[in-house]
Amino acid sequence: MPWLSNPQRDSRDDIRAAQQALVCAGYPHAEAVSQVSTHLGRVRAATSTRGTVTVAGFLTGALMAVIAVAALVVAILVSGVVSSTVHEPGMPLGCPPGLGLRNCPSHVAAPAFDNPGAPLGSWPAIAIGSPILGLAGAWSAHITRNRWRRAGAAYTFSDLAPRRVYLVEIAVLGLTMAGLVVGVVWAFAGSQFSEAAFELLALIAIPVGAAVFAAAFPALYAWVLPRVSPLDAAAFARPIIERDAALQVVADREFYGRSPYHRSRSDRTAWADAVLHGQGFATTAARQEALRRRMDRGSGAYSRGVPLWQRLWHYILIAGAVAVPLWGLSRWVAWILGTIHDPLALAPLVDVVGWCIGTVVGIAVTWVYARNLEGL
Repeated sequence: MPWLSNPQRDSRDDIRAAQQALVCAGYPHAEAVSQVSTHLGRVRAATSTRGTVTVAGFLTGALMAVIAVAALVVAILVSGVVSSTVHEPGMPLGCPPGLGLRNCPSHVAAPAFDNPGAPLGSWPAIAIGSPILGLAGAWSAHITRNRWRRAGAAYTFSDLAPRRVYLVEIAVLGLTMAGLVVGVVWAFAGSQFSEAAFELLALIAIPVGAAVFAAAFPALYAWVLPRVSPLDAAAFARPIIERDAALQVVADREFYGRSPYHRSRSDRTAWADAVLHGQGFATTAARQEALRRRMDRGSGAYSRGVPLWQRLWHYILIAGAVAVPLWGLSRWVAWILGTIHDPLALAPLVDVVGWCIGTVVGIAVTWVYARNLEGL
């Protein structure tokens, strides 16, 4: 079934032409194949319509829910088979073998569930989990689409300018889904939803589930999207890849001269000139303007465009906003301990420790902000 196995949405001729363009620009063949395949996925994610992205993301999330429940059912059935081989038939779990049912200690509890009925109990989990993970998948798909649209995947190949605002969007998605999961569990559990159950969800179930979702979603979404979107990403991306590769050839020729091209000089330079001429970069001034735009796009980060002295007060404010509360927290802890120990004797030491910890953490937070979040 081609739709399920390998739907050929992209033109093979355009794929080969894009790969050959990167080879002309100096990429090894294996790297050119990998780079083209990766960029086609980014182009498809960035240029697909909102409706297509929503459907593909929802199907991906729902499929992950079905796979997760199926894996859980298989694990339960396997554990039941292993348990039945270790224990005697009819004996409660935990009863030593060989004692017999009458001699089994009375404190051993009966099994909490019957494994043969486990698949029947999976349908409510699928009915509840599929819409929730489907919603998370649709949201994640739009985050992916906006991420590569901001980076310019639909306009350039060599000069992508990724913005890390998608990390904030992922954090909002995670918190929203966590609250939804807790609300659904609380609605079904009722009075049995204790503090221990909340801690189990908050500390184990939700973080582990979020990590698995974040690890599995990109690959599965990249498999689902071509089967939903009719877009020919290769035809869309081929002129972009050829233009950037030709500009790279021309830039290398102008920087190094013609000697590095003595073996295939005429083929590569003639191909680059033909590509640029066909896309409106026939003159030297037009090529230089395109190269300048590439440089400007590559240095578009806020930290590179604003002098350090103008950004320094931002860093001081962030570090102080972290250090001062930590110093106050240390004094509050010292006041609490003052019911047992002398707070006056602890105050100088607490101030020093609080300021040291606050300064270190403030500098660390400022470094993370300057490296990853500045200029989003």
